[in-house]
Amino acid sequence: MTRIKLPTVYRVYAGDNRSVEIEAGDVGKLLDALTQQYPDLKPHLFDNDGELLSFVNVFVNDDNIRDLDGNATELGERDEVFLVPAMAGG
Repeated sequence: MTRIKLPTVYRVYAGDNRSVEIEAGDVGKLLDALTQQYPDLKPHLFDNDGELLSFVNVFVNDDNIRDLDGNATELGERDEVFLVPAMAGG
């Protein structure tokens, strides 16, 4: 199973879990399973067209999926996925 680590801002939408373990072959399937399990999380990750929001970064281990194969990035059972929302301030 792949472990998804959730930052504090997303935990409230995912049962206050710091991490969740889900079995999936690639990032797209993993995120689909995550948002099916925690539907309140979906609008914070995806737009109305089902595309990952531009300010949400997804890392597999230390690599941003945008530098890999995007949602088609394959996962191994020991991989860790990190959801990292971009923060802005002023």
